[in-house]
Amino acid sequence: MSESFEEILAKFKKQASMEDVLILFSEGPIYEMVRNVIVVWPKVSLEKVVFKEAPPEDKNGQWIWLWKHIKYNPMEISGKIGLTGILGPDKIMEIAVGNRMIFPDGTVSEYVIKAIRQFVASKLGLTSKNKRR
Repeated sequence: MSESFEEILAKFKKQASMEDVLILFSEGPIYEMVRNVIVVWPKVSLEKVVFKEAPPEDKNGQWIWLWKHIKYNPMEISGKIGLTGILGPDKIMEIAVGNRMIFPDGTVSEYVIKAIRQFVASKLGLTSKNKRR
């Protein structure tokens, strides 16, 4: 019997690592947009899709299989982050999804959340004494 969507998703969440966040701190406008997408991802409307194909055995195939189970509106993402110009939401989502920073259930990797919080705290000049938890 093959694993369910929830079981496979849980495995990916457990396999998240600190290294997954390294690309977030690359320089350039596209990485700024990736950070913005990550911040708004939990607020994006997701539609579940009935997908009857059994999950593949390989890890990369399972990741792609998970994402086939949802639909989202790229224009909603663009509107939430103020995306204009040549950097389309599909390319930015490809980076966030491909690096397993966000999950198809609307959540964000635990390590990514921690890294974003530290990034924001440093940008705002917050010290460890006055950071909110």
